[in-house]
Amino acid sequence: MKKMILVLFSCLFLTLPCYPQELSGFVKVSRIIDGDTVEIQLKETTAKVRLAGIDCFETSKIHRAYKQAYLNQISIDEVILKGCEAKCHLQHLIDAQNIKVEIVGIDKYGRLLGIFYDKNNLNINQTLINRGICPKYVYKN
Repeated sequence: MKKMILVLFSCLFLTLPCYPQELSGFVKVSRIIDGDTVEIQLKETTAKVRLAGIDCFETSKIHRAYKQAYLNQISIDEVILKGCEAKCHLQHLIDAQNIKVEIVGIDKYGRLLGIFYDKNNLNINQTLINRGICPKYVYKN
């Protein structure tokens, strides 16, 4: 078991430098997937980036949305509404501008983890937390 964990961590850290340099710095957001995941435009392709340190409600009735409803003691419709509101707030904060992103890792689903900043260097991730749009997410080891 220890060998498997060591191999997984080695693979993760060896693949981090393989991502293009253009991922850090100013990028064009091509699509907002939900309140905590966006797609950025690269030269010839796109990449999904999860906003690090936040976890918004889901925008569709998937299994995880039902779990969020249960844990927060709200209806599934409220979960979806809050998820859609988070997506709308993120859209407003990004507002079709070039956004600065700092890639800080990769999540368990293979998405890049990033901290986003607007043109005034405002931390968008932290703004969503401060406004009560998305709860802070603490990664579990």
